[in-house]
Amino acid sequence: MTRPGSIARDLADRAELPIVNFTGGEHTRGEFAFQYQVGSLELEPAVLTERLVERGLGTAAVVHDHSPVGRRYATAFEEARAGLGIEVTGTAAVSPLREDLGDVVARLRSGSPDALVYLGLGVTSRPLAVALAEAAWTVPVVANSALMFGYARPEWRAGWRGWEYLDSVADDNDERRALRDRAPEVAAGPLGCAAYDAGRLLGEALVRTEHLTRAGLEEGLERVKRLLATSGYPGTTMGFGHYDHGALEGRYLVLREWRDGRSVQVGSAAGGA
Repeated sequence: MTRPGSIARDLADRAELPIVNFTGGEHTRGEFAFQYQVGSLELEPAVLTERLVERGLGTAAVVHDHSPVGRRYATAFEEARAGLGIEVTGTAAVSPLREDLGDVVARLRSGSPDALVYLGLGVTSRPLAVALAEAAWTVPVVANSALMFGYARPEWRAGWRGWEYLDSVADDNDERRALRDRAPEVAAGPLGCAAYDAGRLLGEALVRTEHLTRAGLEEGLERVKRLLATSGYPGTTMGFGHYDHGALEGRYLVLREWRDGRSVQVGSAAGGA
């Protein structure tokens, strides 16, 4: 099965046309395909596992989408949790479009986990929140970057109250603050910041290229180094290199939670987006 994002990568490589994509999977990188990481299928589960350990939550039940994205997340979580000693008490692979997860919640609750882990595309996070509320189960929940859906679906936010999830914007990032002063609507969420940064990467590549051709632009992108990013925690940088086609470097995954209808950075007194 062709994985999501691979088609664009293969077309770009075949046409020798440089592209910068906004995806979460490293497999979207190619010779001419550069990735600006809006999340990471490979890294997010490791960060979430470290957070469980930090909070003293030693057992977890896992809900993941039955999809290529959900399965990749689940595999990465299994690899990460095994190394840190997190015990899985139950797992549920659910359709990405399933609307009722009451039976799933009841089954996973019977294992008495310390925490619940959600990994998916985001749509099933809504029925999961509803099922948890109906069951009056107040288990701690950590989730992947799918909860960035909250920027587009404000009516879902209340159900995620207290859930910690991974985002790509931080309130204390000075580059984002500077962008917010100039264009608040662009800096308001992760996709606006990603688009702004991708434009900067392309602009810097044009400055660095020696000839305005497709191959020249590819070489120009590979020469971009250590630009401060509007995404991520302060100090996150952007740049590429030969066979190094992932843009963001450093702490670009930001721990946040939806609280009172706002996305609030965990461990920060700064205001939420």
